[in-house]
Amino acid sequence: DGASGKDGCDCQLFLDLPAPSTWSELPAAATLDGNGVLAAGHTQAANGFADGWLHAVSAEGKVLWDKVVEKPGIDKFDGIARGPNGTYVAVGGTTSAGAGKLDGWLVLFDATGKVLADKTVGGGEDDLLLDVQALPGGGWVAAGYSFSGSKGENDGWLVGVDANLQLQWEHRQGSTFDDQFGGVAIVGWGATARALAVGYRTLTTSGGLKRDEMVTVVEANGAIATGKDGKPLQYFYDRATGYNGVNSAFDELNGIDRLANGGAVAIGRAEAGTLSAPLVARFDAAGEKVSDTAVPKKVAGEFPNSATLFDVVALADGGAVAMGMAAAGAGTPIGWPWFMRLSAQDTKVWQRHGIAGPAGAIRLE
Repeated sequence: DGASGKDGCDCQLFLDLPAPSTWSELPAAATLDGNGVLAAGHTQAANGFADGWLHAVSAEGKVLWDKVVEKPGIDKFDGIARGPNGTYVAVGGTTSAGAGKLDGWLVLFDATGKVLADKTVGGGEDDLLLDVQALPGGGWVAAGYSFSGSKGENDGWLVGVDANLQLQWEHRQGSTFDDQFGGVAIVGWGATARALAVGYRTLTTSGGLKRDEMVTVVEANGAIATGKDGKPLQYFYDRATGYNGVNSAFDELNGIDRLANGGAVAIGRAEAGTLSAPLVARFDAAGEKVSDTAVPKKVAGEFPNSATLFDVVALADGGAVAMGMAAAGAGTPIGWPWFMRLSAQDTKVWQRHGIAGPAGAIRLE
């Protein structure tokens, strides 16, 4: 329940969904007609590798259909989005086809799981897509990371394809270490809509590895958007030193969702280690940054240890529900689910962590 954080029913739907008897994972979901859910991920293949997996359930938790995309290599879905006319695109990575070791993978489906198109993008190294959104004028934009042609290790990677998944444009952003875009959202409306990708770059400092926010905003045609100040909306951001400043704080954005006002809210973590806190960034309908907030602790130990937020769902009142994982307390394993409700002013309304469930590492993505 979004208002209180209490369970909406006693069914424990998201803990007890049937899964294949082999290992499996569903890191992404989109809505179906009738309030159902279409989840995307992977399951163990007969040859011991991984196959892309779609799992459709009704609002009551009844399995509607399953679709396994069987290929010879390691093939996984990490993101999914709904588009026009009841179509969906799932994105991830595949070693079964393409130009490199691991290639970005895009598959177009209808609402029954029928494959309409199957494409790969990338170069000769490891490239992976983590999130995708439909563009208002047709086509799709996907975000992730790429080692092919990177400045150092992985670079953040943004890819635009047409309605048939044919590559139209791509952008890479990063520095010399591990960088990635974790999420992408559409801001604005109609012909003026833009795609806003968020993530992080990694730097080495005297205090060890640090991170800065990484942001790219593109027009529907793939051109880097320009801000009100005439500068390109492609930058790194540090809470202490600002746009493209010297690293000082630890800033990491992982997920983003569109707000009702045409803007977007992104989440991640501020600082690393046991004292990490939620990080919330807000953007207007042009993709310009409005605010950047490390959610303050009202009391010591208010947030769970080693907390990281991976994704977010925007709410109609301008608030959001963010989710991730954390250590639930002393003596408990890292990897317990954590989610929290944020107000429109980016203060904590409620949070839950250490949800009862099967033992082992658990994370909400």
